[in-house]
Amino acid sequence: MVPCHQRCIMKSSILSTYILQMSHVLWHGHILSMRCQCIVRLVITIALAGWQVGSIQGQEEGSNDKKIPFSMRGSVGASLTYGTNSGLGGTAPPLMYTIYGNTTMRIYNIDIPLSFSFSRGQLAYTLPFDRFGISPKYKWLTVHAGHRNMRFNQFTLAGRTFFGAGVEMNPGKFRFSAMYGRLQDALPFTPDLLEGFRFIRPTFSRRAYAIKVGVGTDANHIDLSVFKGWDEEGSIPNVPDSLFITPEENLALGINFRKALFKRFSILGEAAASAYTQDVRKDNVLEDDQFAFLQQLFAPKYSTRINTAISAGLHYAHHTFNASLEYRRIDPYYQTMGAFYNLNDLESYTVNASWSGFNRTTLISASVGREVNDLSGLRSSQTERWIGSLNVQYNSQGGVGIGAGYQNYSMSSGQFDPNFFNDTLRIIHQMHTIFLQPNYSWGDGATILYSTMANVNYQIIDDQSPLTSEFGDMRMASGSGNFQWMQLLTGWTYNFGVQYHQVISQLSGQQRIGLTSMVAKRFKTSGIHLSGSGTLFRAISEVVRSGLYSTIRFNSRIPITKKQHFSAGIMWISRPGFIGGTGEQFNDIRINAGYQLSF
Repeated sequence: MVPCHQRCIMKSSILSTYILQMSHVLWHGHILSMRCQCIVRLVITIALAGWQVGSIQGQEEGSNDKKIPFSMRGSVGASLTYGTNSGLGGTAPPLMYTIYGNTTMRIYNIDIPLSFSFSRGQLAYTLPFDRFGISPKYKWLTVHAGHRNMRFNQFTLAGRTFFGAGVEMNPGKFRFSAMYGRLQDALPFTPDLLEGFRFIRPTFSRRAYAIKVGVGTDANHIDLSVFKGWDEEGSIPNVPDSLFITPEENLALGINFRKALFKRFSILGEAAASAYTQDVRKDNVLEDDQFAFLQQLFAPKYSTRINTAISAGLHYAHHTFNASLEYRRIDPYYQTMGAFYNLNDLESYTVNASWSGFNRTTLISASVGREVNDLSGLRSSQTERWIGSLNVQYNSQGGVGIGAGYQNYSMSSGQFDPNFFNDTLRIIHQMHTIFLQPNYSWGDGATILYSTMANVNYQIIDDQSPLTSEFGDMRMASGSGNFQWMQLLTGWTYNFGVQYHQVISQLSGQQRIGLTSMVAKRFKTSGIHLSGSGTLFRAISEVVRSGLYSTIRFNSRIPITKKQHFSAGIMWISRPGFIGGTGEQFNDIRINAGYQLSF
């Protein structure tokens, strides 16, 4: 009799041969590109390796307790979506595929995670999207390679994806991290900058390195970090000056700290100073040779700005009561290459508090905060925002629950500078939101379960500005109700809901009334899960086209083995036309299928 692990290898070999032959046919049929075919083969190789290793590992673990020198776990999969797009001008791609994987190889006690994704959702692109990266870890040492992201400080290096290498070491109370890599690829200038409907902006090749050194634990520590990023000036030649695209440089220094006080208190914060050069081709500010060493690290130019940012908080934690006081200030023009987005020119104070009681059936939370901009007085006006909220949540052991709350948001804009404008204008907006969410559940909990839930929301926008108050006011109301019936023994689930939304302003009024329904069935013996759902809405509007919007969905999830499953679905969509104003009803269909293997 052939051993179990040998039978698994034989099956996987036959399966791999079949799949590779199919990919060869798709390649000659011009369905898959050469690069896509290579990725498919890589996915198959990893999947089959995981399958074989998992099978052999299961046999070996059952026979002895020795450590296995190599193992692999994770999942790989693929999905395919096809659909029509009538009424959208044919801009949406009819076919989209994705191949993905998340695996972790273990070599003795060293974990090496690997994740990748390969997709092609835009037919206009000649190169699909693909990223690979691994982060092996052994005790207190972690090494990063490929496309990775690391976080040192929210104002210096804050999770920006890079292609390169990094390391994290935390032996005892010593904390050290470092990275080096490419933040963005060079995209050269071409006379035709339009690709499809997108404007393609040329970019320089951007590189960076960062180092963080600290001492302490997660509860008590202090870290110092330095981040340096720069554009490679010669990476994109012949860029017209009219595009205002210049090579930039950035140096940011940061500090992180956290300290526990008197058991229940803790103070924490992050601060940074960033020197950002908009154009490295400008002249140096410092010409003295005594600063030559510093200029090797960063040379200030006449286009350099130095700004600071800070975020700090004082927290109090108790088993029934929690409170915090938070402060945040970011200078105007603060910028760092180590973050995807930088919100600057603001100062805010926030107080938060929460209390739970009555055997943890009741939770009350509240917060109030103030935020202002124009910290340097350079804007023509200043905006002040006040934000407050109060929420109450109650859940009894008998299945009764209710949530209620009130939120207030007010914005006030100061007078414009009379040196720039002869007239003055004051803008005042207040937004009030009230919501109520009752729910009730009943049933024996073993064979049948019923639940109902309602949601009522009312929002008011009060415009108190002298020139816009007549048409700036707005009222928004929404309500929904939902009923669910679950038969726990048979696996049937039924769901029915109603919804209503209304928006009223001086310029227009909009209403939407609709129904939702869902039926699902789970087969316990086979594990197959089937579901069908539908929505029907009637829209009445003075701005957009009124009419009926409806969707019908059917989804399925079919297990092949314990670690493999196949999913498929189909959706029909009907909506009124928006292009040309013909009033025609457009119908579209979406079909999707997917496969996933876990090992």
